[in-house]
Amino acid sequence: MTFKINGFKILDILKELKDQSSSILGEFQGSVQYYETQKKDIENTPQEIIEKYQKIQYKVLRLQELQSAYNLYVNVNDTTLQGLIKLQGIYSTVKTTWESAPKPTPYAQKDVPVIIRVVAQLEVKKFTQDAAREHKQLTSLIRQANAREVDLDILKRKFSLQVSKEDFDELA
Repeated sequence: MTFKINGFKILDILKELKDQSSSILGEFQGSVQYYETQKKDIENTPQEIIEKYQKIQYKVLRLQELQSAYNLYVNVNDTTLQGLIKLQGIYSTVKTTWESAPKPTPYAQKDVPVIIRVVAQLEVKKFTQDAAREHKQLTSLIRQANAREVDLDILKRKFSLQVSKEDFDELA
């Protein structure tokens, strides 16, 4: 029987593991020491906490490798999901950069040099809108790609991954 995964499932599990890691590390300081007037109410020793943290991080490692393989394997319009994610980041930066362009000053001030605009405000607005439109289209394509189900065994063979179905079952 094949086990199908998709990008959303991988992302959900990685988020869950991140939350678990943070929670476990939050226990560490209180496990290392306590006041003599306190009741020693430590659930886990510092060593056990670190061991749990490492175990979770090894799962994160395997799932991040799986995520990378998935992102390279899944294509939309002849572009890998990895490529779409990178393009989305580019357009996000372009949009933010154009949005940060200074607004024109409405009036000249005495004893202040006049500011010469290189790009008209209408052009700035157009460039910002163009980048936002591309970003939105890429977001839609990324969602479409992340919804695509892939057989876990195919990715394991193609990319020599160590991830297993159990890595998913424990968190389901």
